[in-house]
Formats: sequence, structure tokens, C-alpha cells
Amino acid sequence: MTLLRLRTQLLFATLLIICTLTVALLFIVRYTVRSELDQEVRQSTDASIRAFQSVQRQREFQLSRTAAMLAELPTLKALMTTEDALTIQDASEPFWKLAGSDLLLLATSDGNVLGFHVKKQGWSPRVAEAYQKDLRNKEKMPHGGMQTVFFIGSFYAR
Repeated sequence: MTLLRLRTQLLFATLLIICTLTVALLFIVRYTVRSELDQEVRQSTDASIRAFQSVQRQREFQLSRTAAMLAELPTLKALMTTEDALTIQDASEPFWKLAGSDLLLLATSDGNVLGFHVKKQGWSPRVAEAYQKDLRNKEKMPHGGMQTVFFIGSFYAR
């Protein structure tokens, strides 16, 4: 009988060791998989953010170039010399359509809005003027002799 008891004790001890090792191994695998998954998610998120920022920089660069080219058009320069808000507002619509942007803002050197076109409602000329002046102050741009052409997120002064 003592032999059976010893066998039973050895069986329980062996089962206990096997179960303990299995549980420990499962916890180690779980921790490793979780940390690898977290790292992959973090890397993928960082890569997505970098890709988005790159696309956003390219878009801003394109808008800036479009604004620069538009500001160099002799007809727009002549239009801006009139400094008559109604004339500029009426005559600037073809330029806005030509640019294909959601927003076109034409302003004087001191920041007064003379022409304003927007596809979506929500921005008024006053809001755009305040935003444009705030942007000009943040970037410490000179005020003298500037013609401003402003596209969504892109600011070009000449």
C-alpha cells in the first residue's frame, strides 16, 4: 500500500510541475505576443502618421505654388490695384474657379479682405480676415506692399 501511495504522490507532484510549467509558459507567450503586437501597432501608427504628414506637406506645397502662380497673373495684379472690394469680389470668381480650391481670399497689404470665395459655408470674410491677420502676426510677415492670395491652409504673400 505504501508503494501505491508513493506512486500517487509522484503522479500528483509530476502533474503539479507540468501544470505549473504550462501556465508559466502560457503567461510568457501571452506577454511576448502582447508586447510584439503593441510594438507593431505603434510602428504602423507612426508610419501612417509620417505618410499623412508627407501627403499634407505635398498638398500644402502644391497649394502654395498655385497661390504663387495665381498671384503672378498680370490680370489679378491689375485687379488688385483697383483696391475696390466690390470689383475685386466680382472679378475674382474666375480666378477662384481656375484654382479649383475650396477657399480664395484676396487681401490688401494691411490685411483688409477685398475678395472672398468659399465652397462650404462656415467661414465669413471677417473670420478669414482675422485668421489671415493672426497668421501674418505669427509668421512675422511684413505688412508693406503685399498682395495676399490665400488658399485652404496655404498662405502666399507677394
